[in-house]
Amino acid sequence: MKLDLVLAIASGAAVIICMRVVAQTLKRRSDDLEEFKKHSKRFYDAAAKLVEDDATPGDLLLLLDFLNRELDSPDAAKRLFAAIRQGTGISMSDKARRISASINAFAARRPEIEPLITNAIGSGMLAITYKSQVYGPLCRMSMMPGSAVANRAVSMAESSRYRLDGNGSDGLLTA
Repeated sequence: MKLDLVLAIASGAAVIICMRVVAQTLKRRSDDLEEFKKHSKRFYDAAAKLVEDDATPGDLLLLLDFLNRELDSPDAAKRLFAAIRQGTGISMSDKARRISASINAFAARRPEIEPLITNAIGSGMLAITYKSQVYGPLCRMSMMPGSAVANRAVSMAESSRYRLDGNGSDGLLTA
């Protein structure tokens, strides 16, 4: 009789613990989806203004198109994390260097547009991290100020892991 009572209490406690874990997981996922929605909206708002501007260079449009496709990709955060982890010592491809120079030149000619460019790219990249419950937090933690990986973020962002590719492949990030 006592053993049955102990087992019943233990089983009840296990069920309560499992329910709490599930509830916390669902809450976290809901919060992540809200963050994804917020950063996606920022990306799309900034990107829409850039797309409407006839002076926006094709290279920037290509990058915005890439981010747009990556926002729908379930594996984007995984590829981003792989690129962050392998970010040291990777050189920028000629195509990426050309595109970066084109975007920088456009921003220099039109300083009022630079916040839109920064917001579109930054919000797009951040939104990607909220698509994955595993790789998203790893990406965000890795890029936090003070982390060892954060010190590599600039070289990672300019690396050949971010292959600008206008031929319809699955995007710039390759694992």
